[in-house]
Amino acid sequence: MLATSDEELHKLIEAENPYYLVHVMPNSWVQPEKWTPLGTLAFKSDAQESQIIEIGGQDARREMRSLEITLPPRTRVQVDDRFFSLAYIHSKNKPTGRIGIHSPVRKQTYVIDESDWGNIWVYGIDILLAGYLTREEFNRKASFLREGARVFQYEKTRTKNLAVSVCDLKPLSELFERVKEGNK
Repeated sequence: MLATSDEELHKLIEAENPYYLVHVMPNSWVQPEKWTPLGTLAFKSDAQESQIIEIGGQDARREMRSLEITLPPRTRVQVDDRFFSLAYIHSKNKPTGRIGIHSPVRKQTYVIDESDWGNIWVYGIDILLAGYLTREEFNRKASFLREGARVFQYEKTRTKNLAVSVCDLKPLSELFERVKEGNK
């Protein structure tokens, strides 16, 4: 099952099927030319009801971070958290109005229309977790997989990819232990 249009997404929502709406920010927000804070970001929704969104981006050390924000109807909400980039906006519900994001440092307002959201929920597929690697380990061990190469999942890849053998992955039990230790 796929929801590739607004109409199909509306049918999914009415049928109470799960969905996960995301708007990916343009490259100028994801990878800004200057690595400086975006400033106090201001958000505003044109919707007639409150909208809960999650914003995700990077901080000064390029660490990923996210923040949940409630946008009351037609009310400007300022966020003082120090984002240096903004990668995505996730909406808990289908937006019924435009959402604007303003960065005073960039002197720019970015507007997301009601139809600018993508549903990334994966339907009817099992996801197998075979192991893990840190980003640094992946970057060291990965090799290029050329565009058009045949792989297990696809007859042909559509883009150039990076690949690591499943044999090179660390056991998930180690990852779960690290998570337990971090939560103590």
